[in-house]
Amino acid sequence: MSTEKTAIIADFGTGGNKSSIKRFNKSAFPFNMMPPEYILDVNLKSDLESHDRFALGVMILNYLYFPCIFSMNGHDPVNRLRWARKVYQVHGIVKLSNGVNVNSKLAATGLQPVDEKKSDWDPVKNVKRLLKCSVKGKRDDGLDALFVDLALKLMDVEPSKRLSAQQAGLHKVFTNI
Repeated sequence: MSTEKTAIIADFGTGGNKSSIKRFNKSAFPFNMMPPEYILDVNLKSDLESHDRFALGVMILNYLYFPCIFSMNGHDPVNRLRWARKVYQVHGIVKLSNGVNVNSKLAATGLQPVDEKKSDWDPVKNVKRLLKCSVKGKRDDGLDALFVDLALKLMDVEPSKRLSAQQAGLHKVFTNI
């Protein structure tokens, strides 16, 4: 019997099979939780677990700001492209580590470019701006900032920079409880 304790929070069935990733465009996998590198095909090396870590980040944002949701309705290709754009926009990332320019990819699809991150970039305000409704009620901006930081680190547009499960467990949001 193993002494290791594991909790599976999200598992969308990649199961170590890279070919299953390619089926996501036609499967029941919630595309609004699909990492943007697969939608825009930006040729970034990704491990299979990065899907689940990305999806966890999306779920954190959706839970944090419910009933506002960080997603897009519909499964048509245009909505998938809009979803990918929204993810790059929330990060303010235009150029990827492999040299791919996201705005060039988006321009080829007819979508608006992503605004590049500036020195006064505020992730919490940026997430709230991209939600599908306005956030109501009194909010704890400090707590929001911690959860948004965790979510965005899990949703990093560079798969190699997404937090691992171990790193996520050591995040300030958990150590400040």
